[in-house]
Amino acid sequence: MTKNYFDITLAGICQSAQLVQQLAHQRQCDEQALRVSLQSLLDLNPPSVRAVYGDNPSHLRIGLETL
Repeated sequence: MTKNYFDITLAGICQSAQLVQQLAHQRQCDEQALRVSLQSLLDLNPPSVRAVYGDNPSHLRIGLETL
């Protein structure tokens, strides 16, 4: 995964948008990705940008594919 914080943030935004689209059209989405996205909203004091998304590149798979 890239260490460019702009790309990481953009992937998170794309992942959230893709999950919203999946929920709107199919009434279901990847549960792990949804959990990571929701937790990213609640982490108000993360130690790093990567930590917002669980510090695991696979957590942003959907966002990176969408991007």
